[in-house]
Amino acid sequence: MKRCFTLFVFLIISSAIYTQDYKKQIEELDTAYAHGDYLLAKKIIDKIYPTAESVIKNDTVLVEFLSTCGSVYFQTNEHKKAGEYFKEASLTALQKLGEKDYHYSLANFNLAACYKGEGYYAEAEPLFLQSLPVLAEVFGQNSIEYTRCFYTLASLYIEMAKFTEAESMCAVAVNVYKVVLGETSDDYLGALGSMAVIYQGLGKYDKAEEIFLALKKYHSSLPLPQKTTLQILENNLGELYRHMGDYEKAESYLINAVALAGESSDETASSLNNLALVQKAMGNYAGAEQSFKKSIAVYIKLGKTNHPDYTNPINNLGDLYRTMGRFQEAVYAFEEVIDLREKYLGTDHPNYANAVNNLALVETQVGMYPEAEKHLLECKVIYKKILGEKHRFYANVLNNLATLYNIQGKLKLAEETYKECLLLYKETYGETSDKYGVYLGGLAATYRLMKRYDDAIALTLQSLAILKNKLGENHYDYIETEYHLAETYREAGNYQETEKHYLNSLKGYLLLIEKYFPYLSESDKTSFYFAVAAVFETFNSFVIQMQLDFPTKNHDALVARMYDNQVALKSLLLKETGNIRTKIAASDNADLKKDYQQWLEKREIIVQHYRLSSEEAETKEIQHTYIGTTG
Repeated sequence: MKRCFTLFVFLIISSAIYTQDYKKQIEELDTAYAHGDYLLAKKIIDKIYPTAESVIKNDTVLVEFLSTCGSVYFQTNEHKKAGEYFKEASLTALQKLGEKDYHYSLANFNLAACYKGEGYYAEAEPLFLQSLPVLAEVFGQNSIEYTRCFYTLASLYIEMAKFTEAESMCAVAVNVYKVVLGETSDDYLGALGSMAVIYQGLGKYDKAEEIFLALKKYHSSLPLPQKTTLQILENNLGELYRHMGDYEKAESYLINAVALAGESSDETASSLNNLALVQKAMGNYAGAEQSFKKSIAVYIKLGKTNHPDYTNPINNLGDLYRTMGRFQEAVYAFEEVIDLREKYLGTDHPNYANAVNNLALVETQVGMYPEAEKHLLECKVIYKKILGEKHRFYANVLNNLATLYNIQGKLKLAEETYKECLLLYKETYGETSDKYGVYLGGLAATYRLMKRYDDAIALTLQSLAILKNKLGENHYDYIETEYHLAETYREAGNYQETEKHYLNSLKGYLLLIEKYFPYLSESDKTSFYFAVAAVFETFNSFVIQMQLDFPTKNHDALVARMYDNQVALKSLLLKETGNIRTKIAASDNADLKKDYQQWLEKREIIVQHYRLSSEEAETKEIQHTYIGTTG
């Protein structure tokens, strides 16, 4: 989750005309709200509200009172409750003051802010657009008040990933704040931070990095730096570097963000969730699982199990389990998230669709294709309705559908879906995003299955160029894409290019093994090893094929590479065995040492048995197959 620098200003214009009996209480409410004493403000609201409509005779004062009630609950992040008050203020203003009165537009603006806070973007956007012209007339288009209003709409577009629309609006806000309030004002610095978020969303990582680093330098240099602001910057820099594929730098910043956030706060939970995403990307699955669980625990400690944010680390933990092949645990996590998000957000919400999409990915992997297609099509409808066809989530669900069609052999449908996905993503985010590169690789896979090798190779080369530029040659997506390119060249019969790209990708896989393997748990090491070992076995089969098909050619370099690969893998396993032996030797657990010694003795017996000839084994009544199964 990314925290934008957004300042919401609820423009409550107090009137001096009160009913005599309520004047003192309303003044106390205004004072409590102004001083941030929201607990007291809520108590006063509970006293006034039940009879407010019948007792407050002045319509303007009544609307302003309802708006103040909404503002109190908004400040405590109770957006649903706040929205109820703002909706009542809007209806009251419409009935008693008319649609041209600015109180009506102001209530709608504040109601839109509540919808935004809940993630109901489709409901929020038209209310913002409806209220802004009236507010522009009331406050003046060049005023700070109106600038804050349309800057709030810009922040909505950021959350909707409509970065193109947000960019121009935010740029105007930056300039107004700079000229009117100065470069040290909170408004200016906040809007500048939002520009960095927009640049990140547009794939302009250099510009985003420049702004974030400049903001961090400025805030760090203050005599009394605000810890919360520095925490947000560390978090946002970590997220930026995660998107850039620089995971080591991202991890460093997010560790700092977690430390600055303290033990138990919303910021702690959010940054732990982001840190886990980085650890997952680095292959540190054990660390990622631990961080996701810590994030969940923080939300539980804060008593926020009924808040949509609580579902984020659960959802991401489920996707981690999916990646690790722990499908049942993934399903349990996604089903919990789906139930919670349906309860708190409804089924017409992008976050609900996100969990359904992740469940569909599991269903795809375990062969439940009809169920997966049903769920992906459901997500497609929700994303199109709520976010529109230009949103990255909509493009992503198209990509997932196309992948499913590939697996099912529905290649024509897969091609059409990939093309739609690529066109939408290109129009919105351009052709340089790493996501665009990944989607190109998907269409290339379709052409490979169609045996349209020239088309597949051209798209894969384009994908590689994008991924290299955005993520570097040591990123998993780049390495995997180059491996698929080698496979495509092999099927096309171009063995010279096959050899070249096999060797490059295997070099990358060896780097990944060396870098990430030590972080994995024992069970995950086994899964990771066999997944990567399959890649090396494919290369081995290619070497054998070359020896058989072209016996007169010199294949010494290929054979040497195959041998070196095997040595590297065996060395890795031996190193892990040595690490285990060292840990057991250093342990104070006598039973563990005893069990390990017994295991070594049994292993030696098995080795000795396998050294016997078949005649000797038969004499001793030893069955090798039985030993192998038992061992």
